[in-house]
Amino acid sequence: PSVNITEYPPSITNSKNVTFEWSGKDNLTPSNQIEYSYMLAGFDDSWKEWSNNTNASYYNLTDGNYVFMVKARDEAGNIAMQNKSFTINTSPPSIENITAIPPVAKIGGYVNISCSVKGIEIQNVNISIKYPDGSIHNFSMLGNNTYYYNASYTMIGKYNFTIEAVDSAGNVGNGSGSFKIADLTPPNVKISYPMQGDILHGKVMIRWNATDNHDARSQLKITIKYSNDGGATWHMLAENAANNGSYLWDTTGVEDGKDYRVEVIAYDRAGNRGVDISSQFIIDNTPPSLSIKKPMGGYLYIFDRQILPVIGSNAVIIGKITIEVSATDAITGVGKVVFYVDGNEKAVVKNKPYSWEWKEIALGKHEIEVKAYDNAGNMREKKVDVLVFIL
Repeated sequence: PSVNITEYPPSITNSKNVTFEWSGKDNLTPSNQIEYSYMLAGFDDSWKEWSNNTNASYYNLTDGNYVFMVKARDEAGNIAMQNKSFTINTSPPSIENITAIPPVAKIGGYVNISCSVKGIEIQNVNISIKYPDGSIHNFSMLGNNTYYYNASYTMIGKYNFTIEAVDSAGNVGNGSGSFKIADLTPPNVKISYPMQGDILHGKVMIRWNATDNHDARSQLKITIKYSNDGGATWHMLAENAANNGSYLWDTTGVEDGKDYRVEVIAYDRAGNRGVDISSQFIIDNTPPSLSIKKPMGGYLYIFDRQILPVIGSNAVIIGKITIEVSATDAITGVGKVVFYVDGNEKAVVKNKPYSWEWKEIALGKHEIEVKAYDNAGNMREKKVDVLVFIL
């Protein structure tokens, strides 16, 4: 005869209950006269008694490998046999070594999620990611034994994910993890004033531009410091100030010096710190030293020569005279000396010797005024009253 198993479990199943059906036929023996015997290797210890039964069920089997065998016998005693092998596996895949690298990534950065999966005939591995806004996104993971999913993210916050591995028996294994996307990029800061070698005095407008990859300009907070020793030590000017791009600094309270720097620090809402430090510049709030050497009050001058003292504080001048002054500045140097007579500008001298020849017609009492400016713009003035006879 021939025998054919018509119902049987798949080669791998997670069901502990299995059913078999079979049929047989013969060239001479009627089908209902064919007898059958069966055995489930891995469970039965012996073959079942011959009968006309064409089905069998087994319940609550344990995990393992099985072979179901059935024999058909005709009236002449001829025997045919067929078998089906299968495995019962109710253990879900094991998901191990779940990692998200990096665990905290920057905005727009990539996170690689990986895991190792152990089990029989893994069919697919899927990942479900819950975004910080509550939305859920599902993806397939690629790999063999080790699986991974790599993507970039722009939403700040915590991401929770679950991994599901399914084997060919339909068993499902689960694992979970999380990662974060954070603003890790510091603001970009650029100081536009003061610049290298600038000479400053009085009230100075510090200027900068601060931007961030995530936060608006108005959301940045600014700290400003200055150093008078080239950056070795720093002193606070402003803290937690608005990012309006400028700060008015009154330098009159600091010492003159050539080694000044300004530091502008911008903080975003995540606490990232962006810094720019200016090149060295000069602060000079001290006006030049200035004295009028000629003419001096209380002396007589005839044709540019000092003759003798006279009574009173006025200088007496007869004929043309060279007005001479001494001007010095230790920090930035003298920029110019301006000569005035009775408030009217007569000459501007930028280089030594600082002098001007007064030879225009003048009679009577006048006031000579001299102003010296350093290169920072500080000014000092001196005056002398004179009685003049220049024809």
